[in-house]
Amino acid sequence: MKKSLMVSSLVLVLGIAATVSAGTYGDAGCGLGSMLWGEGGLKSKVNSRPMREIMASTTNGTFFSQCFGITTGISNCTEQGLVKLEREQEMFVEVNHDHIARDMAAGEGEFLTAFADVLGCGEDLHGQFASTTKAHYGEIFASDATTPAETLQSVKGLLRSDAQLSKGCARI
Repeated sequence: MKKSLMVSSLVLVLGIAATVSAGTYGDAGCGLGSMLWGEGGLKSKVNSRPMREIMASTTNGTFFSQCFGITTGISNCTEQGLVKLEREQEMFVEVNHDHIARDMAAGEGEFLTAFADVLGCGEDLHGQFASTTKAHYGEIFASDATTPAETLQSVKGLLRSDAQLSKGCARI
């Protein structure tokens, strides 16, 4: 019993280690199942692709790894999980809050361009991002006490309300 448990644990660890860098997964989606039964994992042990997908899906469902992976950005789910992405944006605004405010007031600047990039806006929308945030500067910075978190939420809300920016800024 102990020996089979150790062998199973070893296979699990080796399967995960071998597939951590793999970015492709099948119809079962991302999660622990894609790591175990995908390229480099236990794929060689099961020759049938549909069977591998069933095994991957069952593994994901059993361990709830897909939901966790999507939220955190691990287990082949995304490069940037929702939690990680939100925190990255918050940190950027916290560190650069004064510079962002200055650039928004001017309607241009490297910090404003970087902020647009952090929010996933394509280069073709940087000018529109700058002019829109400049036009709504008074709303974004309603007082001298506006916090970085409030600034981020205001800008995201503004982008969501703009037809073109809401489609072109992928991380809002």
